[in-house]
Amino acid sequence: MAAIVFTLHQDPYSRRMIDAIRARGIPVLGFELSDPSRNRLTLEVDGERVGGSVQTPDGRVALEDARAFVNHFLVLQPPPVAEHARRFATEEWFSSLIALHQLTRDRLWVNPLDAYLLGESKPFQLRAAARAGVATPRSLVSNDAGAIEAFAKEHPSGLAVKRVSHPFPRIGEGAGNEWVLYTHRVSPEDLSGEALAQAHLAPLAAQEYVEKATEARAYVVGETVMAVEILSQEDEETKVDWRRYPRHEGALDRARWRCRPYALPGGLAERLRATARALGFAYAAMDLIVTPQGEHVFLEANGMGAFGFAEELAGLPISEAFADLVASAR
Repeated sequence: MAAIVFTLHQDPYSRRMIDAIRARGIPVLGFELSDPSRNRLTLEVDGERVGGSVQTPDGRVALEDARAFVNHFLVLQPPPVAEHARRFATEEWFSSLIALHQLTRDRLWVNPLDAYLLGESKPFQLRAAARAGVATPRSLVSNDAGAIEAFAKEHPSGLAVKRVSHPFPRIGEGAGNEWVLYTHRVSPEDLSGEALAQAHLAPLAAQEYVEKATEARAYVVGETVMAVEILSQEDEETKVDWRRYPRHEGALDRARWRCRPYALPGGLAERLRATARALGFAYAAMDLIVTPQGEHVFLEANGMGAFGFAEELAGLPISEAFADLVASAR
């Protein structure tokens, strides 16, 4: 057995995951996506027989021996070719990775590519979480100004406005950066009259704003669930969207942005596992609001959700959980 871990710019947390997998005696290759031409991918199809190999600077693995694929960062950037050929080359790489996925779909993929395409949809996630018994906020996706204004009037305390989904695939230079849109809190007045004159140009995603006592991010890795509390309400910059990490001289200001291990209440971990299964995710970072009344409200699940800060600042053994999941594919 061997494992393939897709990495981006030699991400240190992916390398930590690779080290944890190797510590379990499993050969593992790091497949670098910032320049896919550094790797060698061969797929052979002869009738129903499938063969081939994957080669990276870490070594070479026959396709039949590759039993687990971890694509926490599936953000594909162009190889070093002439500018006019970059999109073509990048699309060919992505199409080849889709072929690799489909030919090995019977093995462990963290996560399956089709799960990213479907499971990253926030409206779909909200319904899946509600069906699993997790509290969710009322939400709307619309480009109809009348519908948006009516929804806003039903929520006088305000709305959270965000993206409908993370785009997939993420390809090209700058991929993984240009799609970031922070959540904004708006009032009903912000979504009325002339403010909606161009609402028809693109759908808007809005949710009732849920008041926060604190926030949590739960990590579902196979059957393992662990969580971190994000003390977002301690700083004005992070109260609405904790991803607005307070910074000082370009670096994360750790004195102002804190997190710590968090114990989920009884039964919630299983409901989050059920949500991940419904979305097709073997791994998901799930964002939750903890209200002043102690209710846990699901916001979204991210199949590529960042976990490095939870390991570094809160000591959560997430890389070890990935390694255990990979080992289970033996």
